[in-house]
Amino acid sequence: MIKKVTLKNFQAHKNLEVELGKFTTLTGGSNGGKSAVLRAILALVRNDSANDYLRHGQKTLSVKIEFDDGNAVEWIKGSGENKYIITDADGGTQEFDKVGANVPEEVQDVLKLGPLLVGKDKHYVNVHQQLESPFLISATPGDVAKLFGELTSASQLYSAVNEGNRGVRATNAQKKTRMGDLRQVKIDLEDFK
Repeated sequence: MIKKVTLKNFQAHKNLEVELGKFTTLTGGSNGGKSAVLRAILALVRNDSANDYLRHGQKTLSVKIEFDDGNAVEWIKGSGENKYIITDADGGTQEFDKVGANVPEEVQDVLKLGPLLVGKDKHYVNVHQQLESPFLISATPGDVAKLFGELTSASQLYSAVNEGNRGVRATNAQKKTRMGDLRQVKIDLEDFK
């Protein structure tokens, strides 16, 4: 569970620390930066471009998420910087510099907030933007069925059952042919006597 989020030079926030509990509500007036906290978490998870998030007049930003298990991930992005720093519960660090557009697997493993891949589509199911409905709430029944089919391997199971049924039909057809051949052999044996 996320315990704390720290933003530096992220949109309206020069330096902000938000302690989170099992259920946290962000309140405040319009343009107060509530949605920026969610955008910051999602930007870290996706390794977004810093252009839309960098506080006016600043060169770099950082977003740090601390978890209740003692691990933390910091994302630093901006003027020539694009890196992640993982801090483990014992204080050890791993730095991933010049990561391009990707999020290193080690970072994804700590975050446990990465995308859910459905075919080629990425779905970030843990964080929702303002006015965005929660995952699958507004999806069509067909899309929900397709998603669950892919996630549970039901589509593979369905294909395997179809293949098995084709095999059974082919075997039954061959058995019917062989039974006909056997009847004919019996008739030919009776005629031979």
